[in-house]
Amino acid sequence: MGGFLSRVSLRCFEVLNEFFIGVASGVVGIVVLTSKGLFEANYARTVFVVLLTVGCLIYVFQTHEQIQPSAEKIVFITGCDSGLGFSLAEHVSELGFTVVAGCLKLDSKGAKELKKNSKIMLIELDITNNSSVNVAVETVSRYLEARGYCLWAVINNAARMVFAEFEWQTLSLIQQQVEINLLGTFRITNAFCPILRKYKARLIVISSHCGLSPLPGLSVYGATKAGLLGWAEALRVELKKYGVHVISFVPGSFYQYSNIMNIMRDTRSRYAPIPVKDYCLAKFMRLPEYSEEIALETALA
Repeated sequence: MGGFLSRVSLRCFEVLNEFFIGVASGVVGIVVLTSKGLFEANYARTVFVVLLTVGCLIYVFQTHEQIQPSAEKIVFITGCDSGLGFSLAEHVSELGFTVVAGCLKLDSKGAKELKKNSKIMLIELDITNNSSVNVAVETVSRYLEARGYCLWAVINNAARMVFAEFEWQTLSLIQQQVEINLLGTFRITNAFCPILRKYKARLIVISSHCGLSPLPGLSVYGATKAGLLGWAEALRVELKKYGVHVISFVPGSFYQYSNIMNIMRDTRSRYAPIPVKDYCLAKFMRLPEYSEEIALETALA
């Protein structure tokens, strides 16, 4: 019921918005300007303003793409075991698309829940593994050809975060974040590029506010997300000539609903040894204060 009301509200907003642009800014504006200009015999200014207005309206309507959800349009999403990926899979399928959800483990709680939805197809996917990625891409390709569907979008969502100061993290923990957040995203995108070009689909890259305003304790994670933003900016230009749209998306905080920080419980014992443990503990306990100070400074800047 909530999803239906959301769609109704969205449609009402779109209708009102288009009405405002088309009537208030367009037709009425042109009529008034033309009448006033002709009445005052100011032909050059009138023609200029009218042409500018018409040009703007044409640009707005030509670049405004109406998305029509359809079961024949496939949206592929990585990291759907929990958090944002899980929510995206449910929401996109609710809109009317067919979703192919990549899950690290098909026996995870999120995967079992998504399996109940007939519009969602589950694929076991480890974006750090070449074989797993190739199998996923081949499965999607065969599915598209067999059913005559088209690829609408690929959403790079899978990520891993270790919440700890840089000095505490072992090289293994650092490599895991780089391998999943950066190289894993590169790997799955590279494998999907031929299909993205073929269907002129969208590539959506989920970044993070940590990539824009890094926080203490998230230096490595923030660096990987900042890297994604820079990569997506360049990729947007590279793929534009093929009709592929690249979108960077910075969501809010979903860590409390995600498995992204579950690694903390398993890896605290593997933090790099530091001489003064009490000092490190005190610094760790003050991380929330650091975050508040940074937020306040940003708000006042």
